[in-house]
Amino acid sequence: MVGCFAGAALFSESVAAGDGDVAVRQPVAWGIAALDAASGGGAPPPGNDAGKSDPNQPSTPIGNDLTNYQGDRIRFEQDLVVGLQAVDGSLLGHVCLPKGTRLLGEQGYTAGGERGTLFMLRENAKSSTSSCQKDRRPTTKEPNQAISDDLTLRESDIIRVTSDQISGAPPDRNGLTYGVLTVPFKYHFQGNKDIGGSATLGPYAGYRATRGGFYGLSFVGFVGASNVSVTQNIDGKSTTQTLAGLSYGAGIVATVKGQFQLGAVLGVDQVSKSANYQYNGKVWLAVELGYAFLQ
Repeated sequence: MVGCFAGAALFSESVAAGDGDVAVRQPVAWGIAALDAASGGGAPPPGNDAGKSDPNQPSTPIGNDLTNYQGDRIRFEQDLVVGLQAVDGSLLGHVCLPKGTRLLGEQGYTAGGERGTLFMLRENAKSSTSSCQKDRRPTTKEPNQAISDDLTLRESDIIRVTSDQISGAPPDRNGLTYGVLTVPFKYHFQGNKDIGGSATLGPYAGYRATRGGFYGLSFVGFVGASNVSVTQNIDGKSTTQTLAGLSYGAGIVATVKGQFQLGAVLGVDQVSKSANYQYNGKVWLAVELGYAFLQ
């Protein structure tokens, strides 16, 4: 099963960097490729053709997109001093990113031991470096990150935001999401109307909207393999077996302060008809308070 996500890379522009020098800031794809290659991530592993997988390597399990911002629409709620990237992947200098500036997430980067995410501006920055200089708290400004007065942020520019800055000032975030959904119990509406302890584990995909690091909502759909406990009569004896099946459904999950989850999931289990499972193809409900549905 495969989750899905969205990304974006486009645009080109040449702009004056000051005093007659011209610095090419775009296209995005070029800058990303150059930075990736410089960090050693652009070349295929030795002995493998580009674009082909190694059959001797184990498949990578589905993770989540907690630190994957590709395609997400982002706004930081405080000013940040960020790096402005040139087309060749080099750093033009550090500039002030005013709070509330609309951004689009690109891919992660590694440069000189620094890790973070590239973002593309969806609008011109609304203020000058004075906004960062007046409020020193959010900038995490180091001596080698002096703000360049001759650089300004414009729509389609690519900026570098470090992982520490993102974790220290979680942004408003809207976009597609994916991961693994775990359902440890189910309430069945029909039949004996009991609560089953069989777990569902499978990939989900959906849409997420978060407000900083305080709260967020995720609307998800899922499909995946499940283990279903089925009681059968075999030769006059009651026997409980765990059968492999398929579960699918949808849910809504709220997250508080990035940790505490609460929500509800509706789903359906499908197993072989020969199993005589009384809830086969019937809707169940799972409600959580504190348990992490979304992994």
